[in-house]
Formats: sequence, structure tokens, C-alpha cells
Amino acid sequence: MSKQLFWLALLALAGCGGSQEAFAPPPQLAGEWRLESVEQLAPEGIPQPVASQRVEAAFRAVYRRGTETAAIELFRMQAAPSAFELVQQWRPVEGKLAGYRDRWFFTVESPDAGNETLSALADALEQSLSQP
Repeated sequence: MSKQLFWLALLALAGCGGSQEAFAPPPQLAGEWRLESVEQLAPEGIPQPVASQRVEAAFRAVYRRGTETAAIELFRMQAAPSAFELVQQWRPVEGKLAGYRDRWFFTVESPDAGNETLSALADALEQSLSQP
């Protein structure tokens, strides 16, 4: 991803949040996964049961490693207990993992990657969300 595209995405997301802090997914995760695209999700694009919680912002980021892709959906909740509750309600799905950090609930999905790779992506994302 070019630096120009990254900064453009960052500026766009900063403008969408009003008084909320800007969010930009990390340009790289788990070593070789590079950010390809990011978009803010509209309220109607938020899946259940996430939509039933108090969601402040929702994003979808796509990462690429060679020919493999991984889609990450991130949801910033109004309160950390909501993110924790969503993880507790999560039911295992093949090729998809869920996690949370503070007020963030997220899913990592890839039809191409195995569970070990999904776990590495989820761990890297969780670490990036804990950084100020």
C-alpha cells in the first residue's frame, strides 16, 4: 500500500469520527501481511449480535500476503464490557476468529489461511489496539 493511500485513508477516517479519536489500522500485521484497503462500515452493514450493542464506529480492513487475503472487521464499542460480552457470545466458525481489546471487538477471517495464521493476525491486531 502506498504511503499516499495510507495517509488519505487516515485523513478520511479522522474526518468521519467527529470528536472521536481517529482510527487507522496498522499498515502491516504479523510480519508480512500488508494493509490493502480500509472502509468505515455503515450501521446497516454491522452484523448481529454486534449491532445490538452500542457501536461507536465500525471498520473493515483487508490485508494481503502474496495471494492470500484476510478481512478484519473492527467495532469500537461505547464500553469495554460490550466488547467482552461479544467475545463470550462468539461461536466458532471455520476460517474465522474473534477477539477483543478494551472497547474493540474484532473478527479475523480468511478462506486461504489456517488457524495458526488467523491466530497470529488476531494477536498482532490485539497488540496494535493496546498501543496509544
